[in-house]
Amino acid sequence: MGDQYPTTAHFSRQGVSIRAMERADLAVVVELDALVFGEMRSAYFERRLAALNEIDADARLIFLVADYQGTVIGFVMGTLAYGEFGLTQVTAILDSIAVDPDYQQQGIGRQLIEAFIKRSTLQGAAAVYTLVNWDNWTLLKAFHSLGFVLASTIPLERRID
Repeated sequence: MGDQYPTTAHFSRQGVSIRAMERADLAVVVELDALVFGEMRSAYFERRLAALNEIDADARLIFLVADYQGTVIGFVMGTLAYGEFGLTQVTAILDSIAVDPDYQQQGIGRQLIEAFIKRSTLQGAAAVYTLVNWDNWTLLKAFHSLGFVLASTIPLERRID
């Protein structure tokens, strides 16, 4: 992410605020995601942020960023499901999270997820679901430390390529 980010030498987790994602955050969010996961998903994030303009966006979408001294250093995005996938309760689905590598292992991801859970709860969610690659031990440990366990559902896939 280069020179636009403050150095971690003067970093204080207490100086991080969690706020609602804004359309102006799109470029930084796309760049952060690519830095963390290795490929650009601009169209995906443009579609997701365009949804913020929909009438019921506040009732369905939870898009948050971690802001440190005016710079976005992480984000989390998810959707509230109202009966989808056969779930009978309001369920939050956390689908994207990333923290700038210079700020990882400092509790920023935890702050983002806890804020996501709090917002989900306030909007009536009784559970939070997410998907993690089975071999991503770092992410699995992080979610486990936040109280996530294996769900009673099994994701199924059929390749159609």
